[in-house]
Amino acid sequence: MRGHIALVVVLAALAFSTLAFSQDKGASSPADVPAQTPARTPNSGDATRALPEGRVPAAPQSISLGGTSLRLGLPKQTVINLLAEDYKLTKIGEDDNWMVESKGASRTALGQVIFDKSGKLFLAVRKLTNGDEDSFAVMQTLHAALEEMTKELGEMCLVDPRTNHQPGSDASTINFVCGIGSDGSMKQLVVEMTETYSGQYQGKMIDISELLQYAPGSHK
Repeated sequence: MRGHIALVVVLAALAFSTLAFSQDKGASSPADVPAQTPARTPNSGDATRALPEGRVPAAPQSISLGGTSLRLGLPKQTVINLLAEDYKLTKIGEDDNWMVESKGASRTALGQVIFDKSGKLFLAVRKLTNGDEDSFAVMQTLHAALEEMTKELGEMCLVDPRTNHQPGSDASTINFVCGIGSDGSMKQLVVEMTETYSGQYQGKMIDISELLQYAPGSHK
């Protein structure tokens, strides 16, 4: 369950970051960001505004979710069929938003896929941690993910730190924005640090997720 909550928080931060990117570039924000995503009030800094012009990877970007390679724009049924072979898919809310989990009694959240109104893959999230790793393991995961992404994209990632204060909890997010593909796909690495002060989920948690979505203005 904590993994599910972390994914929702990550998507909320992503929605705000996308909106800020759109406003800075003068483009309209994507209309397909899930309506149930909770509101966030992060810091106003936005690393995506500093993405260098002209540094676009030669090929569209992809993300590996549960060992399955996915690209934005794939038909919904193709994605569902690929993932359903080995993983449990659970629809979240009224929008076309699906949680991907391991099968069996002890289910682990692996990520999330969201489809737009035309039934094409619009956003994919891959969880890289479960929230219970020690600090050394977390840093190892972060280093490996950043190393892989910078090699894949051929450029450095830019950093966008944010903080969100809510009654009973604080969340700090670091977005690593790692370039835009030739099809407008944009890859990010999101580190989410959450401290909950009371209730069932009291304690501290760190989650790292990889996200693939369309850059603002590139999804028609």
